[in-house]
Amino acid sequence: MNTDICLIQQVWFEVTDVSHFLKELRDIATRNDVSIICLDRNAMAGQKHVTSAINHAFRSYQEGINVARSLEIEVLLYAAGTRQTSLTKPFGIHPGKNEAYLCICPPNKNASLELSSLVNEKNTEDWEAISEEKMRVLQDLFAITKEELEVVGYARIQDLVCERVALLDVQK
Repeated sequence: MNTDICLIQQVWFEVTDVSHFLKELRDIATRNDVSIICLDRNAMAGQKHVTSAINHAFRSYQEGINVARSLEIEVLLYAAGTRQTSLTKPFGIHPGKNEAYLCICPPNKNASLELSSLVNEKNTEDWEAISEEKMRVLQDLFAITKEELEVVGYARIQDLVCERVALLDVQK
């Protein structure tokens, strides 16, 4: 997906050394004057959640109310619906196989080309579907109760997660 702010792709990659992988991402970002953000697919409630976190983080920087020193961390904070960086771990890169939303902000063809040596596109799978297992993960990550879901309907889990993202602005 290409939004005005970022190019968002579904990708997968193997990581043996998280620090080394993040350094490679930072080097590509620096060379191309972009921000590169990877959000773990298993902690995200689909594309709407990704876009919401990015938009809120950009707005917080524009308004000067950001908490993090980098846009990448600000996006992770919004994605996790928290102001505590220690709680963002499930949303980022981890050792082993990663399936992630790769965000390049702003979209940049050269950065995409350089990243193709690190990541593999994954366009064939529907990442919008939320299985029962993912529903439980999202409920745990965002403190969404069974009662809350019964009131609004299980199909609205994505909306509830995005509401948690938006609530960070109130908590500032």
